[in-house]
Amino acid sequence: MPQRAILHLAPLEAFGLIDIASDSPWWFDAVEDIGQMQVRAELLTRQRQISIDEARLIVSVEEEYRPREMLSAETDENGVAWRMGNMKEALGLKDALIGLFSRARVATLPDEVGQ
Repeated sequence: MPQRAILHLAPLEAFGLIDIASDSPWWFDAVEDIGQMQVRAELLTRQRQISIDEARLIVSVEEEYRPREMLSAETDENGVAWRMGNMKEALGLKDALIGLFSRARVATLPDEVGQ
């Protein structure tokens, strides 16, 4: 049986590695008080006569993410903005990567079967 190399991984810092597009269902997850943002968006909808989705996006970018420095990229040529993931999302990614590396460390490759 072949010997396996043992990998010692340094701690992984995943915060800031997650970017979420404004057209994804997870865009609003980092807002702490989605209720207040929704009220502001409804008011903006009536004032500017725009859709609620457009108003929510404006409120989230202008009043929530930009002032809190949570935008990793401003609106692109397609009108899509990007924000950095919050701590919960980053910790979820970190846990997923650690799980992947842990499983990979003990996995048996197809060419190792029967040796």
